[in-house]
Amino acid sequence: MKIYIVSHYWNNGESYEDYRSYEDHFHFSTLKKAMTFFQDKVTSDYEGRYILISKELNTQEEEELAKSAWVKCLSTWEL
Repeated sequence: MKIYIVSHYWNNGESYEDYRSYEDHFHFSTLKKAMTFFQDKVTSDYEGRYILISKELNTQEEEELAKSAWVKCLSTWEL
């Protein structure tokens, strides 16, 4: 059985000891639902990167299906 995961990776835009990274993962049962969600996210304003993968359950098989460009995250000092 395959599931589809859209992952969002971003950071706080800081450097050195103030740097923090974050991630969210959204799971979908169909490619259509995952691709719709992915397209909605990458065509709107976003920071960081979105990645869409398919994952075969009960195995370690994983395939990257789409990856957005990295959009620089703004520091709270830059806002």
